[in-house]
Amino acid sequence: TKKVTAGAITTLNSFIEEIEGGDSGVSGSGDGGGAAAGAADVPEQVYAPFTPVSDRDGGSTAVPMVVTYVEKFTNFSADEVWAVAGEWSTVHEWSGVVLSAELDDKCKQKPPASGAVRGLIFKRLPDMKFEDRLIEHNGEGRTLRFETITTPLPMQNHTTVFTVTPIDDGGGEDDDDVASCLFEWNVSFTVAPTAPAATGSQLVLTMRNLQLRAARGLRREVERRRAVATAGAAAAQ
Repeated sequence: TKKVTAGAITTLNSFIEEIEGGDSGVSGSGDGGGAAAGAADVPEQVYAPFTPVSDRDGGSTAVPMVVTYVEKFTNFSADEVWAVAGEWSTVHEWSGVVLSAELDDKCKQKPPASGAVRGLIFKRLPDMKFEDRLIEHNGEGRTLRFETITTPLPMQNHTTVFTVTPIDDGGGEDDDDVASCLFEWNVSFTVAPTAPAATGSQLVLTMRNLQLRAARGLRREVERRRAVATAGAAAAQ
């Protein structure tokens, strides 16, 4: 199984690099204090540090490793960004890295019910399924929390949280006052006990690259929906 999981990491990183036509976005083994290369590729990125909590010997199997991504959306409300980020069943339509999604009946409820399971197939990993189970979908707090229950990667206790926080509602008297919000993506996991040395660093980089690339897809979809809504409003006049 070690060959399969190590190969999955390599394949996933290569795929993420390839689809955006750039470098991996992050380099080095990661000491928790470095800024990510390629940060300028994200237009309004506030910060995107990666923080392996314990990685001196390739990743502690007991201590959670945390990877955090935060991006500012100017001229977009929190509701607009949440309308995409909070959709549990459509990530394959906008992320740019997921080929398809298999959804159970709970996924199809509005909003999706806790315990809903989605199976994700990545474009370059068609024979490997990743399954996520929904823990919380809080529309009022604009928070989506889920756990990955099936993965070919050598990781355990893998949880993810999306949060969209308003900064400004754009309702001020100043003409320059526009809506803005923050999108935050937190990933926490532990390394599988059977994983080879340095796996923790590889996983951190993989998660980091995934965040950078999928966040671009999120922005594109938010912008696309705004354009569609604007065009529809203009046509109705």
